[in-house]
Amino acid sequence: MFNRAGGHGAAILRDVLIYKEGEAYKVTVFKRSGIRRRLKPETYLLQEENGNLFMNTGFRIDVAYNEATDVLTFSPNGDYVRVKPQPETPAEK
Repeated sequence: MFNRAGGHGAAILRDVLIYKEGEAYKVTVFKRSGIRRRLKPETYLLQEENGNLFMNTGFRIDVAYNEATDVLTFSPNGDYVRVKPQPETPAEK
């Protein structure tokens, strides 16, 4: 799971989940929409063309990953940093 870097501003996307399903990679983006600001997940296929990653949401969103900093960049939506798993507390077990 990745969260938007900085976590503020007028960002449409809040969280991003990337996972493998069979031979394909999929991207689920979680965004708030509507008057009640309900969280709405939408899933897209991560595709490659000429060595470049993108997803088609009705328009092309280019995706880049910087392994050194562990940051995903979605053009034009900005940077996302990986969420570190939190250790379980005794109450959650």
